[in-house]
Amino acid sequence: MDAPADDELATTRAVASAWDLSPRWLKFFRGLTAVVGGLMTLGIFLLILGLGSQRELGFPLVILGMLVPGLLCVLILHEGGHWLAARLAGMKTLSIGLGWLEFQLRRRGARMRWRKRPRGIGGYVIAYPDPKRDLRRSMMQLALGGPSMNLLAAAFCGLIAISLGRSNAQAFWMLWALLHLSAGLLNLMPSTVGVFATDGLTWLRAWRNSSDTLPGATFTALNGQIVHGESFDDFPAELLQRLAGQPAPMPLLHDWLLCQSALQRRDLDEAMRLSARIRTCFDAYDASMRAELVDLLVLIWAEELYTHAWVDRDPSLIDTADLSSGTFWYAPHLIPRLRALAAALRGDRDGARALLAVSQRYADAAIESSLPAYEARLRGEIEALIDTGPGSMRQDRETVATA
Repeated sequence: MDAPADDELATTRAVASAWDLSPRWLKFFRGLTAVVGGLMTLGIFLLILGLGSQRELGFPLVILGMLVPGLLCVLILHEGGHWLAARLAGMKTLSIGLGWLEFQLRRRGARMRWRKRPRGIGGYVIAYPDPKRDLRRSMMQLALGGPSMNLLAAAFCGLIAISLGRSNAQAFWMLWALLHLSAGLLNLMPSTVGVFATDGLTWLRAWRNSSDTLPGATFTALNGQIVHGESFDDFPAELLQRLAGQPAPMPLLHDWLLCQSALQRRDLDEAMRLSARIRTCFDAYDASMRAELVDLLVLIWAEELYTHAWVDRDPSLIDTADLSSGTFWYAPHLIPRLRALAAALRGDRDGARALLAVSQRYADAAIESSLPAYEARLRGEIEALIDTGPGSMRQDRETVATA
């Protein structure tokens, strides 16, 4: 397998002046990944074959008692490495995926759910950088955390295997060493798996690009500001303008941020205009991209629903809405707040206060620094509605309208 010539290591225009591997280099590294993966798989297969042929072990015990736990250990340590790297880089981790399990990190502890299907490949860590730290350095640390942990585990297991001498125990530790070595090396290859970049390609892109040209960096930086306590209105205009000019789906994400800001200001006309533009962009994307963005649309719809119900003083808007989407798992404070508003508008003071307490418990435990204060403001508005009663609020509105 021949590597491309040096002059083929050219930039591609994913974003203006952004560096990326050329298609030919990507093809080369995919081939190299297949070769390395094939050799590692052969070594693992031979170890399993040798262990399984032992009368006292057998293939079922080797596969169920050694291989499956080994693969789980590889996945857990890999994502744990990303999580640890994020913490060391000052990033805030919002969620972690391990196969069919998904964890939402809270200020204390975590929430867990079983997903119907894995999101993308085996696991993931979603973390956002501290705006006060270098963005590229944070992303590079995050990318290397997983493979580095696997390589350290491979070295540890290998040293144990060497110290044991020729035995079944040695073969067991060699099997685990090969599993971790495979995960570490294959993730470091600068390649792609479907639409996802490997850790190696993510690191390489962050190393070769500036923060201005790194694909996805602008949206990551803006989310980092939200997660670390800044409001939508504090966003630098330069970052927003840059986001709007980047390739899809960045213009949609730009409008999503502006729509969130308009909803927080209760500028319903502007929010509806942006929402319509978001849906137009969303419908124009292919199925794979729409699948990645559908959660954002659900959250926008829910906030629009809240704002409409508040402005119109109409609880039926919430009572008749379908709030069964799994998206709300990512924002557990949202449904209780919606239902609290509906209860307050119906005059159910005790029900509204009970639901507000649930919403507060979720909001105060959130990792995002800006969320507790924002939700506290909304709860204060609903408390005022509870105290005055929906009839009084409606009468005040009519009086103002008459005046």
